Amino acid sequence: MESSFALHIPTNITFQDYFAIIQTARTWADGYDLKSYPHLISTLAPQVSVDYTDVNPDWGKKLYNKEEFARLWLSEEHLGNTTLNTQHLLGLPYFSYVGPKRTSSASDHGDVSLSAQHAEEIQVSWQVLASHGRRATGSASENKSHLPCIGETSDHRAFMTHIYLKVQEGGQEGSTGGVWKLASIKPSPIYATGDFERVRRPSDAP
Repeated sequence: MESSFALHIPTNITFQDYFAIIQTARTWADGYDLKSYPHLISTLAPQVSVDYTDVNPDWGKKLYNKEEFARLWLSEEHLGNTTLNTQHLLGLPYFSYVGPKRTSSASDHGDVSLSAQHAEEIQVSWQVLASHGRRATGSASENKSHLPCIGETSDHRAFMTHIYLKVQEGGQEGSTGGVWKLASIKPSPIYATGDFERVRRPSDAP
């Protein structure tokens, strides 16, 4: 059977850039799961595009400044829910683009270029398992190990597309020096278990 897929092996990524992407992605996930503003904000570009169209078309695609995004995602409405425990496990990364900074339309279409001497943008697709557990209430909510007792769960398997941009001190984008920051987040679900909307209900809801 013929396939249009072509395995992409980038030849213009340095080990330092690769390692920076791995560290940044892990810290991003830790920010979610630790409900930690310092962790999360340290990974973000000045502007963050979030596209949850494949998860819920009503959520659509939105653009936030990094402080706004971190506050919203760690609020009670999302991961800051005090009854919610999460773990976002990142599997192997697939580097689909390493090159000059693209326009938003080029990024959306996944155009590949290997012409840049210094990478300014990196696109990665992660394997993701996002586990969500709602802590039980009442006398059964604790056990002898002092770990939270989870009463309801919902797990999501997905591919997570990240776009990272090289950002200078002061928030300017560019290829000379600077650090890699997360500028775009787009999950593409594979399947889910449990009732996610019930698990993520407000912490004061029965």
